[in-house]
Order: sequence, then structure tokens, then C-alpha cells
Amino acid sequence: MEYFRGDYHSTFEEKYIMYKAKLKEDLKSHIKTTSMPKAQASESSVEVKLPQINLPTFCGKYEEWQTFHDMFVSLIHENSTLAEVQKLHYLKSSLSGEPEILLRNLPITEANYSEAWNQLKRRYNNKRFNANEFLKTLFNQETIKYESASDIKHLLDTTSSCLKSLTNMGIDTTSWDVIIIHLVTSKLDSETRKMWEHRVGLQAEKSNDDLPTWPQLTEFLETRFRALEMMNQSAPNINRSQHMEKIQHSYQPTKPKSFHSAVQQNKCTMCSGSHNLYQCKQFNHLNPQERSSYVQEQRLCFNCLSPAHSVRGCHQATCCRRCGRRHHTLLHFERQGLTSDHQEPNIENEVKSATENLAASDSETKIVANFAREKLPEHQVLLATASVNVKSNNGRAEAYGDIVLSGIIKKSDGPIAQNTMFGWILSGRVRDTKEGTKLVNMHIGVKEDTFLKQFWEMENEPDSVKRQLTREEELCEERFKSTTERDQNGRYVVRLPFKVEDPECQYGGSREIAQRRFCHLERKLVSNPVLYDEYKRVINEYVELNHMAQIVKEEEINNPRAVYLPHHAVVRNDKKTTKVRVVFDASCQGYNKVSLNDELLIGPKLQQDLRHILLRWRRHRICLVADIVKMYRQVRVNDKDTDFQRIVWRSNPNESIKHYRLLTVTFGTAAAPYLAVKSLQQLAKDEQTKWPLAADITLRDFYMDDLMTGCQTEDEAKDIYHQMDELMKAGGFELQKWTSNNDHVLKVIEEEKRTADQSIPVELSNLVKVLGISWNRMNDQFEYSVRLPEENQQPITKRRVLSDISRLYDPMGWIAPVVAVAKVFIQEL
Repeated sequence: MEYFRGDYHSTFEEKYIMYKAKLKEDLKSHIKTTSMPKAQASESSVEVKLPQINLPTFCGKYEEWQTFHDMFVSLIHENSTLAEVQKLHYLKSSLSGEPEILLRNLPITEANYSEAWNQLKRRYNNKRFNANEFLKTLFNQETIKYESASDIKHLLDTTSSCLKSLTNMGIDTTSWDVIIIHLVTSKLDSETRKMWEHRVGLQAEKSNDDLPTWPQLTEFLETRFRALEMMNQSAPNINRSQHMEKIQHSYQPTKPKSFHSAVQQNKCTMCSGSHNLYQCKQFNHLNPQERSSYVQEQRLCFNCLSPAHSVRGCHQATCCRRCGRRHHTLLHFERQGLTSDHQEPNIENEVKSATENLAASDSETKIVANFAREKLPEHQVLLATASVNVKSNNGRAEAYGDIVLSGIIKKSDGPIAQNTMFGWILSGRVRDTKEGTKLVNMHIGVKEDTFLKQFWEMENEPDSVKRQLTREEELCEERFKSTTERDQNGRYVVRLPFKVEDPECQYGGSREIAQRRFCHLERKLVSNPVLYDEYKRVINEYVELNHMAQIVKEEEINNPRAVYLPHHAVVRNDKKTTKVRVVFDASCQGYNKVSLNDELLIGPKLQQDLRHILLRWRRHRICLVADIVKMYRQVRVNDKDTDFQRIVWRSNPNESIKHYRLLTVTFGTAAAPYLAVKSLQQLAKDEQTKWPLAADITLRDFYMDDLMTGCQTEDEAKDIYHQMDELMKAGGFELQKWTSNNDHVLKVIEEEKRTADQSIPVELSNLVKVLGISWNRMNDQFEYSVRLPEENQQPITKRRVLSDISRLYDPMGWIAPVVAVAKVFIQEL
């Protein structure tokens, strides 16, 4: 078992291949040496032995790919003396991070080298992406804030390296001088830029040419940083801060400046050692009161313990880590525990003494008394505290005198009761009568006004309660408003609302994960032919309706930033139209633990609660119900974002895997509900002047894709049907499964559908499922189907009854009477 757990076989195989490759190399070298002519051998014997060239390591950074590629090709790939298995061994040993994971499952065999090398090139040899990385490095260099030889040298070397890399990729940069010069000079410090402009001006006067070249700027920068290096060698003890002070001093000669030594030797004021006072062992052995007295006597800063200034002139941002006040943490004192003879120290005298000592130390120091609750062996201490929100007319923090009323009750060896305008409060010591007894609550405050406000808000109409949007919800609304378009057919085209401009989900290796998940799904579907056929039908429907498109071009397939979504089947036997639905797993995390849903804004809640829609729907004499056909897939996704919605698929295990883009809002993404509902509501707002009745209904009576509305007369019902039908068509939507509790209205709708030769079904059955609730449209009542088991089947237990009840979908709470009966039934058991 240890042999398999330790994977000794793989380890031995790796070592075997490594030694075999080494032996082959040594053997070829020996044969070549022995067969060499004597003259050539004698000539080579006097040659100097060059150092060994080590293979570079590639970790997945695109800016390092070109260097690794060229080095590996010259040393390994084009080396005819190496076998394919040796090349693959060198390749895998030169990879780390994501590239190593990419080739991890490829065994080291002769036949796998070409596949491994091509797979690596498909992933990282993307000319456009690599060029973008070099340009990003070129344009994102930091600005030099002061004269520095190293910073100027780094700016010059980085710019030259990026230009050289772009040239090696076949990009002509010879005509970029004007752009590069503008970019580099904008990054220089003001003094160097001034010197460059002066030099360009002199050259322009001599040659009558006002356009300098990049080689001229390169020569100038090399001369500049060499001069600064020589200046730094002549003044080695001047650091950066001194250099800045000298520059400021040169511009302000009349204002005296004080300079400090670059290396300052700290000296302790207590022991004269070469350390700070707070590092002194003698100082740390003192208690806080003794430290405060010493700091006061030596007139040191109470915040940083420096002798150069007082606490008012201290510029350090640090303060006490225990109370946050403006003194050093070592000077923070709290009440110590009991003395050895268990006599309680005098708190009043102790605080008074410490306060006087601190107050005398510096007239500008603000003193705050600090107390800590002590732990007594036989007592607990209650603090006289009441949680009160106090607001004064003139802004004064002195309300305590007005709060405390006359009346106090004392008890020997017990707490003190003090009367206040908020009631009696307790403070003082409480003796434990039993071991483990603790006083938990002294009073409970009930804010009646808050409860009353919440009650009226809950009972009020939902439109009158305005919810404050969060920052992310506001950002999602702004993104939709600024990026949403309509195509020539009136259909809405949206952008995916990302939280950041460069989502990390692009770099998680989602393609390999999606392919592995698909292979698992395919095996599951093959074992269930009926489900497999239905799944293929749904996928083919995506292609036929142009909701999904295959990617054919090789360079598009190899886009390293594309995000792939695993998918699986969800079977709903209670559905009459679509029993099998394909769900895309946008929550699947990549190797970097980031998923597409992690990067998307969810958006605010756009529709009312279900209970409000149902209650308003039941007020109508004539009820109308319908739903939108494939609501999510009627909203297009902008072409710029479709690469975030890729999948892999093949209709036959013998075929090669194909790559597809999902072109519509995808079921399974975090932003899908918001984008679909927001597009529907935007349609109502855009077309409100043409169909005002339908626009109001769309904004009010939809719950996701389900329409639940109504009216009082048959003529109004016909008008609603016509307007809703026209409004939905204007935005690419379509309503189906119309039903009503009025047979005459339903027959009119059915006749018009038949006349228009539409295959959209009309629901004619008496029992209709409305948002999970069974509605009998004939007697206009809600019904529940109860299936009681036969007596000879499993026994009825409490667990079984509760389990059956929990399976019922009950968003409105209509099942409460059934639950009440069930409780009585359980008690009878």
C-alpha cells in the first residue's frame, strides 16, 4: 500500500528517464570525441571550456514567453541529437505554475512531445496578447519624482527592452520615435526634462530640425545617469531625503534649513546605551507610573519618548495601542490586581496621583483616565451603564446631571441602585452565592417607536417603501444605462456588469476544467440514452436559434483570456413544455479560486415581492396569466463579452471537441436575472407612449418571466392581451401559455393565435400551476394535491410527516392550516 500511496512508480520512472537521457548524451559525446580526427582533437584540446547554459524556467507570465521560447528552441527543440522523449523531459522540467499544470497529465513518452509543445504554443504564443503585455509595461512605467541615476537607468532599460521585444515579434517600431520620446520625457523628473529640452533647442538651432530621435534621447539619458552616478560617488553619505532638502534649499536660499546626518546614532537617556528609550531594559522594568514620572522629569515627548520636542510638536502618527490616546503604550497604566494580602488598593488616590503626574509633565498633554474591570475571587463588578441615544439642542457631551434623579438605595456588601430618568440602574459589587452564578442582564430596553415603524412599513404598500441602493447596485445600474443598446430588430444588447475592468476569472485555466467536467457529463449521458437525446436537442436548439455560435478560427479558440463554463442537465418532470434544461455553472472556480460569478455585479431587486403580486392579482374579477418564451435567451450579450461565456460540446463521443460562444444572457450567471428583468422593464419605458397600458402592467405585474394581471371587464382583458402582445414583440419577447378564469376571453385569445398561425400554446386545462401554486381557473380557487400512502406501505412517523410538508412549495404561506392539522396529527401519534 505504501508503494501506491507514495507513487513510487512515477518517481522511479522519472529518475529512469533522466538517467537514460544523461547516458545517451554522454555516449554520443564519447563517440563524437573518439571519431574526431587527431588534428581536430588536438585543436579542440586547447579550446577554453565555456560555462554550461542552463535552461530558463517559464511560470506562465506572457511577457517572459518570447525569451523562454527562443532559448528552448535553440537549445532543445532544434537539437537533432536529442530524442523526443528527452525533449519532453527537458520541457516539463522547465515549467512551473500554470504551464506545469497544463502538461501535468501528459506522460513522458516519445509520441507526446509534439502534442505538449504545440499545446504550450497554443496557450502562450499569442502575438497580439504578448504585444499588449509589452505595451502595458511600456506605458505603465512610474514617473521619476527626483533626480536618480538608478531610476533613469531603469526607465531607459525598460523602454529599450520593450521596443526590442516588439521588434523581435516582427512589429516595426522605427517610426515610433515621436511617441516614445513624448512618453519617456513625461516620466522624467523636472530637472532632467529641463536639461533635455535645453539640449533639443540647441540641436534645433544648428540643424533646423525640431524633431529629435530616440537614439538621441538614449544617448542623453546614458550621459545623464552616468553624471548622477559620479555625483553620488563624491557624496556617498547623502541619502534621498537629504537630497530633496538640498533641492528645496537651492530654490529658497533665503530660508534657512536644518539637515540631519544620514546615519543617526540613537542614545538612551536612561542607560546611555545605543538604543531608543522604549528598547531599554531598565526602562521596561519600571511600572507605568514610574515610567510616566521619569518621562516627566526628563521632559521627554509623551508620545515617542524623544527629548527633542514635546507631545504637542510630535509628528509621529502612532499613539497608544491600548486606548488610542496621544501617549506611548508603555505609559498606559491600568489598575493592577490585588496585593499579596488581598487588601483592595485605593482607586481614588491611585487615579488622582497618576493624573497629577501626567498633568504636570506637559501643559499641552490631554489626560484621559483609564479603568479596567478587576477580577475578584468572590465578587463581580457591575458598571453603571445604560445604552442611550442622546441628542442635545446645542451639541453639549454634559447630560449626565440631567439624567440622574434623586433616589439611591445602598446595601451592605451588594450593588447600589441609582434612580435615573430611564429607570433604576445597578452598579457595584455582586457576591456569588453559588459557584458559576453570573448576573447576565440587569434591564431590557424596548424601542417601541422602532417596532411601530417597522410594523407600518411591513403593512404598507411596497411602492411607498424606498430602499437605498448599495454602491455595487448603483454601479450596476450605471453600467446598464451607459452600455445597453438595441439592435435593428429592437432586441436589447447588454454588457456583463463586471466589478473590475480586468476580471481575474480570465486567468484561472477554466478551459481545462470545463473539458474535464464535460467528459464526466458525456459518460453520464451515454449511460442514459433518453436524457442524452433530449440534451442534444436542447443544445441543437441553441445553435438553430442563433443563441450559440461555434468558434472555428484557431487563433480565436486559443484566446488565453476566454472563460469556459461547465454545464449539466436539470430535469423538471412537472414542466409541460421544457422538461430538460441546460444549466451553465458560472460559479465554477478556476485554479486561482475565482469564478465568473465572483466578478459580476448582481444588481438591485427590481420587482415586488411575490406575495404582493399574488394578492393584487386576486383582486381582479378577470385574471390573466402568461409567461415569456425563453426570457433570458431573448436578451443578447455584446460581442465584446461573449468570450466570457464559452462552452465545449460534441454530439458524438467519436467526434473532436468543439468550442462555442453563448450569445445571449446565460442561465446560471449571477447577473442573468437582473439583466433580463431590467431589459424587460426598459422595454416598457421605451415603448410607453405606444402601449401605455401594457407598459404599466409590465412594470407592475411581472414576477421574473411570469405575468399575473387582470381587469374587471372582458373588453379590458382583450385590450391587455393585444397591447402586451405588441409590446413584447417590439423587444424580441413573446408570451405563451395564456390562461384565464374567463372562458370567453380565453377563446378569443386562442382564435387569434390560430388565425395568426402561431404555435404558441394556450393553457386550456382547469388546473394550472401558477408560480408553484395549483390554481383551479374554473372555480377560481387554490388547490393542494395530497397523496396519502396506502395502509400496507411504510408506517406514518413524525419524521415522515414533517419531510412531506417540507417538500411543498409554499411562497405565500397558504399551507399554514395544513401544517396546523399536521401538528395535531403528530401529537396523536
